[in-house]
Amino acid sequence: MTLSSQTALKALLMSSEEKLQRVVRRVLSDLDVQVESCVDGESAVQKLTRCRYEAVIVDFKEYVVADQILRGVQLSPVNKRAVIVALVDPEMAAGSAFAQGAHFVLHKTSSVERTKSSFRAVRTLMKRERRRNTRMPIEFPVECRIPGKAEVECTSSDLGEGGLAVQSRKGLQISGALQVAFFLPQSIDRIEATGEVAWRNAQGLTGIRFTQLSPEARHQLKVWIDAASGEPVEEQDAPVPGELTDLSLHACYLKMSTPFPLHTRVALVMRVGFMDIRAEGIVRVVHPETGMGVEFVQETPDESAKVAAFLDALRSGSSRTPHILIEPEQMDMDTRPNADAAKIEADPLLGLFVRRDQLSQEEFLRELEAQRGGVSALDKALAVSPSLR
Repeated sequence: MTLSSQTALKALLMSSEEKLQRVVRRVLSDLDVQVESCVDGESAVQKLTRCRYEAVIVDFKEYVVADQILRGVQLSPVNKRAVIVALVDPEMAAGSAFAQGAHFVLHKTSSVERTKSSFRAVRTLMKRERRRNTRMPIEFPVECRIPGKAEVECTSSDLGEGGLAVQSRKGLQISGALQVAFFLPQSIDRIEATGEVAWRNAQGLTGIRFTQLSPEARHQLKVWIDAASGEPVEEQDAPVPGELTDLSLHACYLKMSTPFPLHTRVALVMRVGFMDIRAEGIVRVVHPETGMGVEFVQETPDESAKVAAFLDALRSGSSRTPHILIEPEQMDMDTRPNADAAKIEADPLLGLFVRRDQLSQEEFLRELEAQRGGVSALDKALAVSPSLR
C-alpha cells in the first residue's frame, strides 16, 4: 500500500526588496519549496484568500503592511496552520515580530548559505505540519479497552500520527477515554496508547484521538507512516542538531541558530557514550540565533527515569560529550507549563523558563549563566544545571 507523493510545499513571500526576494527564492528553490511573491500587502492578502500555503514569509521592514498580512493569515481558514516567518533587519528587536504572531524571526542577509541554514528548520516544520494530518487508509485488528467494561475487538479504517478510525461489529458505544493496542503491518512491536473518542458517524466508524503515546511508540508510528506514504525521505528532513548547554530533570536549554517556535512540540534524541534515549518536550523559551528552552513532557515515571539516567551518564560516563538531535512534531497552542508548581519550585531551570516573559533575552541569559555557578570546572564545561547535583 502506498500513497502518491504529495504536491510540493508552497510559500508566499511578501517583500518589496528585489535583492531579498532573489536570495529567498533561490534558497527555497534549493529546498524544493515553491514560492509565490508579492510586493505589497493587498495582493498578498488576496492570495491568502484563494490559495493554501505551508509558509507565509513577510518582510517586517514595513510594520503596518506586515501586520495586515498576519491578520490575513489568521482570518484565512486554509492558512491558519501556515508557518509564519518574519524577515527583519539586524537592528530590529525580535520581540515585536513574535508579538504579532511570527513563528520564526530571521535576520536579513545576502548570504545564501546562511539563509539556507535558517530555512532548513522552517521547511522541516512546514512539512511536519502538513504531514501530521495525513490519514492512511488501512485495516488491521485493534484492541479497545474501555474502563470497567470488556475489551472490544475492532478493525481500523484509517491511521494517522494523531489517531485512527475503527469499526466494530456491535459498534463502539463509548465517549471519553479508552486504551487502544495494535500491531502495525510488518511490525513486531505492539503499540499501546491512551485515547479519546473524537467523532462518530452514521456508518459505525469511531474516530479516536491519541492523548498519551510514548516517545518510542510515536516515533515508530511516524516512521511507518513515512514509509507507507511512498514519499522519499530527503536529506533536509533529517532532525536538526543542537548543542546542549543546560539540563535538569524537567527541562533543557539548547544552543542553535534557528530555534523552533514557541510552544512547538519536539522530539529529542539524546546520546552520551553508548546511551541513547528519546524524549518529548515543548518549546517554552525562544532566542533567535541563540537557542531555545524545552520543557520535557513526562507523562509516565519511566520517561522521568530515562532523563535521570541520562543525567547520571553525563556525570559518570567516560564519554561526557552529549549529542542532541531535535525534530518538530507539531505547533502546539498549549501555553501552560507541563510541570506542577512543586516541580517548578524545585527546578531552577524550569522556573527560569516560567519567568521568561519577565526578563529580556540578556537578563535571561545572565541568570542562566548564574545558575551554572558553584559547579566543578568539568560540570561547568558541560553546563549541567546545579539544581540536579
